[in-house]
Amino acid sequence: MKTAMIALIATATLNPVAHAESAVPSELTIGYDNEGKVDTSPQACLAQVKEVTEWDKAATERGAQQVCAARKRHADAYAALQSKRRLSRHSPRIAG
Repeated sequence: MKTAMIALIATATLNPVAHAESAVPSELTIGYDNEGKVDTSPQACLAQVKEVTEWDKAATERGAQQVCAARKRHADAYAALQSKRRLSRHSPRIAG
C-alpha cells in the first residue's frame, strides 16, 4: 500500500514536468540578431550596398536589386518556416 501511494505521488508530481517539457513554443527561434525582421525595401538595400561597396551608380543599383531579391527570399523562407511551425503545432500526431 505504501509503495502504491509513493508511485501515485511520484506520477502526480512528475506529470506537470513532462507536460511542460513537451509544450511547443509559438514560434521557432533560430537565434540571430533581428530574427525575422529583414528590411526588403529598395531604399534599405541600396543603402546597404552603398555602405559596403565603392561601385559606380549602375553597379550599385544592380547590387541593390540582388540584395533585395536575396532579402525577400530570406523573409519569405522565414515566414514559411514559422507558418509551417504553427500549422504543425495544431496538426494531430499519429503514433508510429
